[in-house]
Amino acid sequence: MPEETLLLQKRLLELANKAETLDRAFFTPFLTLAEQDIAARILPAQAYRAWGGFPEAERKILCFGPEAPPPICYLCIRPRNAKFAQALTHRDYLGALLALGVKRQVLGDILPGEDQAFCVCLHSVAGYIAESLQQVNRTSVFVEQRNDLPAYALPRLRTISVSVSSLRLDGLIAAVYHIAREDSRRLCLKEQVFVNSMPCGKPDYMPKPQQIVSVRGYGRFRFLGQEGMSKRGRLKATVDLYES
Repeated sequence: MPEETLLLQKRLLELANKAETLDRAFFTPFLTLAEQDIAARILPAQAYRAWGGFPEAERKILCFGPEAPPPICYLCIRPRNAKFAQALTHRDYLGALLALGVKRQVLGDILPGEDQAFCVCLHSVAGYIAESLQQVNRTSVFVEQRNDLPAYALPRLRTISVSVSSLRLDGLIAAVYHIAREDSRRLCLKEQVFVNSMPCGKPDYMPKPQQIVSVRGYGRFRFLGQEGMSKRGRLKATVDLYES
């Protein structure tokens, strides 16, 4: 087992024990989907609560102990002059934030929009980011702290059904994004496909319900499961497709 996984397991168990012993609330930094999977395997469900700032968040903090407000807030990042602003991507915003010297684990999901982006972060770094972030790529920006997210900033999901010969990962990707099976297989082999934030280089991997599949250059979807079979003997699979 990788050392990072062992250290995370140890830390999670320590937090759960401290929360129970001291009857106080303790929080992790933001965890990836893969790290959340580790927590689910070693901790009973009632030992913690997960919160990412909004229901569909991928990156979440775990809350141990009594109910307490999670130590998070929201940042709205806007161009100073919309007329001269570039079209900015998730990668642009993330790169600019990390360039400030903050660690990825203090940042939750980043939600880019047409003329602004929202970022979930820990309270401990919100003020620093608001004061320090002046530019994203070549666009001058300003940052406003908020206590909530507007509805229009939340991810939009569209439930779709696809017809596949099997529930293999490469087949699902090909069906969801309307690309050739060989192209989806190649994406897997090049580790351009992530399942619950972990690279998946196996085209024949069988996703489990509720796992999130991210395909670099295409988008992401949550696999919901098989819903039946067509008259021609093909499987019907259902996914929630994240729309930009």
